[in-house]
Amino acid sequence: MKLTRLKRCAVLLPVLLINWPMQGQEPKVAVAPPNVQFQIQPLQNPIPLGGNVSLKMTIVNQSSDWLALNFVPDLATFWIEARDSSGKPLAETEEGCRRRQSPQCANGPHNGTMGSMLDLYVPPKESRSANINVSLEFVIDHAGTYTVDVYVDGFHAISAPAQTNFFDLGAYPHRELGRLKSNSVTFQIVPR
Repeated sequence: MKLTRLKRCAVLLPVLLINWPMQGQEPKVAVAPPNVQFQIQPLQNPIPLGGNVSLKMTIVNQSSDWLALNFVPDLATFWIEARDSSGKPLAETEEGCRRRQSPQCANGPHNGTMGSMLDLYVPPKESRSANINVSLEFVIDHAGTYTVDVYVDGFHAISAPAQTNFFDLGAYPHRELGRLKSNSVTFQIVPR
């Protein structure tokens, strides 16, 4: 059993290090295949000033492949870009700075994680949804119109039959999809 885990780590660690975004570098952007959709929508709009800005993220897989995402929960797997109405990027909160491993955090809070690797699998012809908290990562302290885009890194398409047990997916061919971009959403922050 330990040998199997050791082999997994020996294979996974170099892949993580190669794909890890470097500070100041833009990760490659892949165009999502037409049968894979990455959609976001605000859970509430308009949102009262000081309210929680959350998005529902849905990954729709209309392909015949499985989709797999390996991620560390404490870091920014879902890369959020938030801008005000003039297009200016929003300031990061302390938590956003840590999650995004921003250079200004280098001497501040610990940038790494003690979390475990997790997997998200989207079987063929299915979808998966999760919520993303924008206000956890960005300072939204005045009323106005804001625009958000979300990217996700590390998706792989796995050519396996739909009935395959996800524990067996490693035995099938896979290809990296790169970075997938969501649709853009606009939301309003209104005074209380």
